[in-house]
Amino acid sequence: MHIVRDAQYPSGSNEIEPGVPFTLYLDRHFQLSSEHQAFYHEFFVHYPIALLASTGVRSPTNVLVLGGGDGLAAAELLRYPQISAITQVELDPEMLKLATTNAALLVLNQNALSDPRVTVIMDDAFSFLKKGGQQYDAIFIDFPYPFTYDMSRLYSREFYTFVKRSLTPGGFVVADMPLIPKINENQEARVVNDIISSTLRAAGFELEALFKSGINHLGPADFELQNNPGLVNSVFRPTLLSLRNRGL
Repeated sequence: MHIVRDAQYPSGSNEIEPGVPFTLYLDRHFQLSSEHQAFYHEFFVHYPIALLASTGVRSPTNVLVLGGGDGLAAAELLRYPQISAITQVELDPEMLKLATTNAALLVLNQNALSDPRVTVIMDDAFSFLKKGGQQYDAIFIDFPYPFTYDMSRLYSREFYTFVKRSLTPGGFVVADMPLIPKINENQEARVVNDIISSTLRAAGFELEALFKSGINHLGPADFELQNNPGLVNSVFRPTLLSLRNRGL
């Protein structure tokens, strides 16, 4: 875990003051920017709920969040009074510690993980869903992109079969996926997009909506990124999928 501050502030510690711009990296890959996270998480949560509501899908009451241990997605979900329960599954104990003790992050996530409606479970998402036992009206998936074998399991047909099994009838999934917009499409992009879409179809999902947050920013610490190109994997361009359960 690596926190980068703006140039005018000292680096080297995870202790940061509220209001000081920072960017968080996990395993040298971008996780969040304090100056832009609200735009991403508001779009991630509110757009699919509003979109599906316009088609007659009822608002969720019991929600599962996989990844997103920073508590920022949970904070947006807590804005809905009809949501009575949020289960937050996060593997990284350091992320959970940061999200519940770091003053600057607590300002951003509004101490969401300590809300009585939120149950925090420290577990691997793959193992958690494989065990099964409960269904949810909505599942929000906010994982890092698959740069390792362990992460690639979370983009597999088997994993999304577990996801589908964990949905109530008519439930939906929202997932941040490493899809490549058609405007930038080449042969490699088509292969990547086809792999993801065919995996989701094989798991029994149909695409309800494809939308892009529009964020194209490395964070407030660009000065350091330019000098340390190995610090990040790529420009942050999340594409988000809203998936409906086909009920197969």
